[in-house]
Amino acid sequence: MKKLMAILLVSGLTIVAHADQHGSSTENGEIVGQAAPGQVQSRDILVTFVFEPLGPVPPTYEVGGVTFEAHPSSIVPEIGEQGMPSERGYRFPHEGVTVTLPEAAESVQIRLCLFHSDVKIEPVDDQSETLPIISVPSEDKCVSVPLMQSGGIFSRVRFTGGGNEASIVGMKIKRAQ
Repeated sequence: MKKLMAILLVSGLTIVAHADQHGSSTENGEIVGQAAPGQVQSRDILVTFVFEPLGPVPPTYEVGGVTFEAHPSSIVPEIGEQGMPSERGYRFPHEGVTVTLPEAAESVQIRLCLFHSDVKIEPVDDQSETLPIISVPSEDKCVSVPLMQSGGIFSRVRFTGGGNEASIVGMKIKRAQ
């Protein structure tokens, strides 16, 4: 099914999502979070899977300029729903996924669902140097994980682990200045 990319501008905030070819899924869209005035700036990019169709996706998958490249595995990545209440996200194999951001970032707020095992998150800078790794323990729920490197700018984020059941539900990317 052909997808249409929708970019919405709300108070200077870029929200990136996809809708099906009929565009009707935006009518049933939900707000995953609201920011108080001053919390969101025009250099922020929000990526969500709310409008993505459920099911398997190719090993290299793009949503709003963000590329998700699954590491080699017998498990196929997919858009699925997890948690209570249900949250739609990109479910990746235990071997991991590398996420390439549309531009360099100084921080990324990640909404992640974990249900089987811990997930390691590694920001990677433009010189392919891995910055300090964050380990997120599995608590059988969806959590928000702030990814910030003091003075560090990064353009990719690697996720590994999760026992084939972890999902990236959304990302708030703060562009580097």
